[in-house]
Amino acid sequence: MTGLLDVEVKVRVSLRHSAIYALHFVTREYQETILEKGIKKLLEQRNLARHFSKRKVEDHLYSVTFPFVEQDDNKTTKVIKPLFLGQADSTAIIEHGDHWKLKVNQLRKRNLLHGPVLFTVKGPEDVSSADIRFQAFEECAGFSGRRCH
Repeated sequence: MTGLLDVEVKVRVSLRHSAIYALHFVTREYQETILEKGIKKLLEQRNLARHFSKRKVEDHLYSVTFPFVEQDDNKTTKVIKPLFLGQADSTAIIEHGDHWKLKVNQLRKRNLLHGPVLFTVKGPEDVSSADIRFQAFEECAGFSGRRCH
């Protein structure tokens, strides 16, 4: 009888670790990595990849790393940043959008960006327009006429 109990415990532990493993790969960072790979492939298909590289845009006090930066005469002229706004919570969606807007505003205030920043955005999937996550996404992405702060 103890042998059967041991097997059940091992199965439960094994399933628990599998669930944790699966959740680990659904993080915001992982989603943004998937978007990044898609952008890289698109840039390569259009023969534009050679213009962009992963770089840190910085001064002596503040720095931000972007996956796609174009520079001309050591000035950052274009930036592409994948942004996942499909978190499970509407507050997390707004906070993540605000986090990146703050970074861009800081870089602009320091005169470190000399061109556009393109956010390629992925929002929540399989939600209706009445869902609060969708509403938070629209607000953050600027589709509703309002912006994240």
